[in-house]
Amino acid sequence: QRVQMVMNGKWIAEHPERRLRGYHLSGLNRIMGRKKQFTSYLHEFVVQFLDAKHGGRENLKVWTNVFLAESWEERGERISLTTAMEQAEDYKTDPLPASVGVLTCAVDVQKDRLEYEVMGWGISEESWGIERGAIHGDPEKLECWKDLDDLLHRKWNHPSGSRLGIAATCVDSGYATTSVYSFTKPRQNRRIFAVEGSNQNGAPLISKRFLKQGRTTLFIVGGDVAKDSIFARLRMKEHGPRFMHFPIGYGYNEEHFRQLTGEEVRTRMKNGFQIRYYKKLRERNESLDLRVYNLAALEILQPNMERIMEGLKVESEESSEEEVVTVKTHPKKINGGGFANSWR
Repeated sequence: QRVQMVMNGKWIAEHPERRLRGYHLSGLNRIMGRKKQFTSYLHEFVVQFLDAKHGGRENLKVWTNVFLAESWEERGERISLTTAMEQAEDYKTDPLPASVGVLTCAVDVQKDRLEYEVMGWGISEESWGIERGAIHGDPEKLECWKDLDDLLHRKWNHPSGSRLGIAATCVDSGYATTSVYSFTKPRQNRRIFAVEGSNQNGAPLISKRFLKQGRTTLFIVGGDVAKDSIFARLRMKEHGPRFMHFPIGYGYNEEHFRQLTGEEVRTRMKNGFQIRYYKKLRERNESLDLRVYNLAALEILQPNMERIMEGLKVESEESSEEEVVTVKTHPKKINGGGFANSWR
């Protein structure tokens, strides 16, 4: 039946107007040259496939390219949408969860809006999503940045009776770069920094350099390292160190989780070595980028969470007045020393 089907087939040109022709045909259509040790063509095809499969990924890749005449699509590691959405919990973000001691914010600049996420952090990097949203407007105009500044001045109530402000913010400078620098430079004393993704595999989570434009501070973020950590945390089942909590509502809708899981890990050969990289599976993935920048903000801040949480407990027991918590941090030195001490 297969041979009869092939014999009755015909070539159909996809571009008949072109003078040069190229032919594309799977080996499954072969009807000549059967080897004697096989009882049929299909027998030969199956044996070749099993040999390639058992010979490892590279052999299977060659078989797919040469015999099936198909491109090889690497199957990568990814987090399913269902797995991520199952993390959503019914908790309030104002007042904050009692275990939150520090707030960070990440901002992703788009052509017509500023996407942002505020995250709360506890001991051992356990985290809580606080608010996910967007500020609509042209990032080349001041109105958009004024609304962001208002957000970054906001305070959240804490069950201890204190109020927490955003301790550190990372703003992506990949788009509207000049506007980002203009916004972050005068606010660096509030720990509002411009960031840029690294294009090097295995780059550290953060490294710092100064720009010539008035000594603007720019942090380079190793996205692969951050995404490895985020995906590992998304796989966690038990609450505790490094677990990521998500609220129901507050901007954490299905689209957020689709963006958060919108990439997967793949490998490719480079100079004889396997290189891991992240492949986008959909056009929008701002939520994943925002998680990366929030993780970078925490790394820049280096807060002493045990001391902060102890201070919140003391205020809860001894003070009935409303206070704003000042986060005392112990940032590690990154490519230089004096600037870190100026944060205190």
